[in-house]
Amino acid sequence: MNEIINSKMDNKNIDLLKNLFWLRQELDVYCLIAVNASSINKKGVGKSFFAFIERSCIDLIALNICKIYEYEKDYELNSVEGVLKHITCEQLPVLNSSHIDDFIRKYDGQNKGESLSALSPTVAGFKKKYQKE
Repeated sequence: MNEIINSKMDNKNIDLLKNLFWLRQELDVYCLIAVNASSINKKGVGKSFFAFIERSCIDLIALNICKIYEYEKDYELNSVEGVLKHITCEQLPVLNSSHIDDFIRKYDGQNKGESLSALSPTVAGFKKKYQKE
């Protein structure tokens, strides 16, 4: 178990989770400003500041979504695909397959024996299903 801590896989997961954390923060700030936009506009004070922050949040949200789903090409990434590719290439041991199986069932994947081999098609199906959104 200790060999997992500070391993390449651990660091990839941590970096992916950092991107997800920042995306959540940006969404929260954007929603907070959007919900209070009429009050901000009525007061007039700081109106351009909050408009700038709101616009910056939109840019950061788009950027982090791209980072989370970016395809690996010439270099390794800490995106969903990068983590899945690392799992597949390194053939890491599965410590608790029930979590993987639950994820695959939840997102309509086909689990035919090996949990890790069903993970990539399940994520691909999820991305295809919600591509428009």
